[in-house]
Amino acid sequence: MGGMSETWSIVLGLAALVLLIAFNALFVAAEFAFVGVRRTRVEQLAGAGRGERLHRCVAYRSIHRSYLRRRELL
Repeated sequence: MGGMSETWSIVLGLAALVLLIAFNALFVAAEFAFVGVRRTRVEQLAGAGRGERLHRCVAYRSIHRSYLRRRELL
């Protein structure tokens, strides 16, 4: 009986690991999409009435890009 409990423990641990890796991949993909978007496209959308939030995203994006460049050098 103890072997069955240990098996389920391992299976649940591996399932949790796979789920965490999948969530991490989702956030990394979102980060690269955010950093890789063209500045002109964001400004075009902001000019079309998408508003202040996109202007803040453009400012944050440049800070984030410089951080990523420094991090890659380390």
